[in-house]
Amino acid sequence: MSVARARLEKEHFHQKQAMRKVLSDRASNDLKQRAEREFEIFERDQQLKHQKDMKQAEEARKKQELARIEIDKSRKEQLQLKKQQLEADKQLSKLYTDERERITRQQHVAEQEKELAKRRENIECRKIQEQQAQENAKRRALKEAERLQQEKQVLQKVKQEDDIFAQFALKEIERFKAKGKGGTNLLKKAINA
Repeated sequence: MSVARARLEKEHFHQKQAMRKVLSDRASNDLKQRAEREFEIFERDQQLKHQKDMKQAEEARKKQELARIEIDKSRKEQLQLKKQQLEADKQLSKLYTDERERITRQQHVAEQEKELAKRRENIECRKIQEQQAQENAKRRALKEAERLQQEKQVLQKVKQEDDIFAQFALKEIERFKAKGKGGTNLLKKAINA
């Protein structure tokens, strides 16, 4: 039974680990997809802005040149910020994953400690039950010994009384014989009974 229980606990542990891995992988994939979507939106916005800037460039070349310089500068800053944001998101994701793993380990340790405490409690309960059973058996044995001793004393007393009666009956038979009287059959039957 303990082997089956251990096997079940092991399977339960592996199932939990698999579920945690699936959740972790899912969270990682979600973050990756979110970053890709945001990057696509960012690129689309940049393309629209570039087209608008090209239109303005046709209207005024000087403004276009200054705008292009500003756009290039802004783009670099935005890309830099985006890279920093992506790096921060990656670090946050790693911190989250690490924290989840730590919490999961703590929960697993707590579950193991709880199970160990329960086992210890069961063992203590079993010991107490065994002690009570042994004490009950000793009590019953003592009561039985006392009962047997009392029966033995009663039997000895009855035997003593029977011996006294038999001696009395033999004396009476002897007395009757000495007087020459009969009728001792009843006393002989009482002695032999």
